[in-house]
Formats: sequence, C-alpha cells, structure tokens
Amino acid sequence: MLAGTASRSITPTLHQGSPVWLAGYRGTRQVESVRDELSARVVVLEQDGLRIALVSLDLIGLFRDEIEALRQRSDFQDLGIHHLLVACTHTHAGPDTLGLWSPDSDGAGDVEAYLEFVRSEIVEGLASALEDLVPVEVELASARTPGLIRDAIPPEVIDDTLRLCHLRRRDRGNTVAVLVSWSNHAEVLGPDNQAFSADFPGVIREVIELSLGGLTLFFAGSIGGLMTPEGVKVHDPETGEAAPESSPRKMRLLGEAVAGIALEALQQAEPAGEALNFQTVRFGVPIENRRLQHLVSRGRLRHEVQEDKDGWVLPTEASLIQIGDARLLAVPGEIYPELVLSGFVEGESVAEIVGEPVMVLGLCNDSLGYILPESGEWHDSINSPGREFAGRLFQALRTMVEFSALPEVPHPEAHRVSEA
Repeated sequence: MLAGTASRSITPTLHQGSPVWLAGYRGTRQVESVRDELSARVVVLEQDGLRIALVSLDLIGLFRDEIEALRQRSDFQDLGIHHLLVACTHTHAGPDTLGLWSPDSDGAGDVEAYLEFVRSEIVEGLASALEDLVPVEVELASARTPGLIRDAIPPEVIDDTLRLCHLRRRDRGNTVAVLVSWSNHAEVLGPDNQAFSADFPGVIREVIELSLGGLTLFFAGSIGGLMTPEGVKVHDPETGEAAPESSPRKMRLLGEAVAGIALEALQQAEPAGEALNFQTVRFGVPIENRRLQHLVSRGRLRHEVQEDKDGWVLPTEASLIQIGDARLLAVPGEIYPELVLSGFVEGESVAEIVGEPVMVLGLCNDSLGYILPESGEWHDSINSPGREFAGRLFQALRTMVEFSALPEVPHPEAHRVSEA
C-alpha cells in the first residue's frame, strides 16, 4: 500500500465591513479574530490501481452538494481518485458553511467564494499528496478515555473509545499519518467564543505530530446524543483545580489528555494487513423536521432536495472503507453511540452489521444532523431530518456489507457505488 499526505490552511480572511458568522449553537455570532488556524488535511491511499482519498476539514460540516461540486471539477477528475471522503471535525468555532447560523441576507456571496476556496485547497492538497506517495504498513490501536466526554441528553450512553489507524513508512518505520476517531463535540470554547479555532482536535493533532511526525487527521466519531466536553472537569496541574469552562486553557488540556492516551496506545499498536477497498451506497432521507421543511419552502436550505410520493427527501450517501483489518464507516451526520455499540437498541448495531474494529467518520460527505434511534424521543427542535434517518442508513449498511461479500470486481472503479 502507498500513502501520501498534505495539509492546507483554510482559515477565512477577515475584512472590515464584511462580516463572517460562526457556526453552531443558537443565534448568530460574528467572528472577531483568529485563535488558531483551520486546516484541510489529506491522506491518499493507493493499492493495485485503487486510489482512495480521505480529507478532514476544520469545519462544522459540508452538505453533499459541495462534495458533488468538488467531484465534478476537471482538476479533481484528472487526479484519478476512485473514492473521495470529505469529513468535518464539527468545530463550533469555524465559519457557517451550511447557511444555518447566518442572517438571511448577509455574506451569501462571501460564503460561496469561501466554499470554492476550500474546494480548490482540497484539490491542491490531493495533488500534493499524490506526488509524495510512499510504501506504508498499517497498524491499529484503541484506548478508553474515561471522564473526558459527557452525554448531555438522557439516557447516558457514551462511546469513549479512542480509535487509531497508524500508517508507518515500510522501509524506515517513521510515521506517515495517524487517523484519529473520537466521539466528542469540538465545542470546548463555548457559545460566547467569537474567534476561529480548530478547538481540541487541533491540539490533539499538534501533540501527536510533535511526538511522531507525519500528519494527523481527526474525525468525529459517534457524537450524536449529545457527546460534549461541556461540564467535563479537566484538571489543570498549574493551578491544582479544574480548568475554567469554555476557556482556551481547558481546550488545550483536554486535547493534550486525549493525545497522551493516543500516543500511549500507539506504542501497543498491532499490524493490520494491507487490504484496501470501499463500498458506497446512495440513499434518501425523508424530511420530517418542520424547521427543515420551512427552510426548503423558503429556498434557504443549501442541500439538494428531491420529491417522491412521501414528500421531500434529502439524497445522501454512506461508505464503508477497508484499510488493512480496519473498517472505516463514513456516515452523513452525527450518529448516536446507541446505534454504534452493541446492546443498547433493538435489532443490530453498527458493530454487529459491519464487524469490529470499526472507526466512525462522522459528518462525512454530508452533514444532515443527528442520526438517532427510531425508538428515541423525537421533536422538531432536534437537529435531524427525522426518525427514518437511522433506518435508511442501516439499510444502506446492509447493502454495503452484502455487496462486499461478493467476488472482487475486475476493475477498482467498477460496481462500487450502489443505491439503497
């Protein structure tokens, strides 16, 4: 297997008189400064003619329309990438790329220009990564992170396992890339913050890269429900007390704590083989949420909407990627841990359908909000299209698993995308 990496800054430029709005929480927050840089981080994997690209963005999310626009660019198509995965860390200190937290009329043109800039930076990063392909071997590791995640919505179900995929250069043994999946909202800085920041994922990456070198990519795991650092007490050794809530100090200490656990776990990482493969299923999610229906009726939702006999539907996709013995599940939203872990809901869980070990890549190739159990509490204030989201996703998962059991297709680009 070959792997190449690249990183690009995607921090928006602030201009006086041209407001930029932060994403997340309720209401509007105008950006006043930059606390730390936002980045687009890229890993390209290649084996036997198959190329898969993973991208991690320090953004709240992107709708699938933006991914489709990227796929249609001629400079992207020239790269020969068979499958593209673009995930967002879900930082609540990045620009409003979904159009859900900005005033109706302000900055629409600026948002379009910024999204085009992000697409261009991704393509440049992919091209750079392809120029830097080296032979790698894959290692896997995991570790628990007790006490660092709080579930803000009953019942309390927390997936506190930190999952790691380590790509080491085969001939030298040095780190090429580390993929990190952890189930916590990137929102330490809180609702009063008015500065751009990658939040704790940026600290995790910084600490791992300083120790191992290479490039670290962070992916949001099963963060629905709501997995949050708010209210988590993080000990500050300088004061002997808990770091202040919503403070940069707490952000750094939390990131350092998770990175420390990751580095210790990577010392015990196990070889994971060299398989590389993917399956993708496209499916539709009915819009039950009246708030989303209102946005659609006003032409304010930046996502493609289709109509069928049951009403408005959001076309989306999910993917299952195999890297060595690891299974990476790319889901188009924020999945509840109850759906990932075994024993919490009726029927099969993600782990039972897909198999272990599985790394969840949340908010990947779409950002449709919470993927919650069909039996769970539902109301329109929940950030989700509706109760059928999970059922449609699980149908797609079963399709992917069934298809992956078929004999290998003759060409890497053939028959890997299907409809649920």
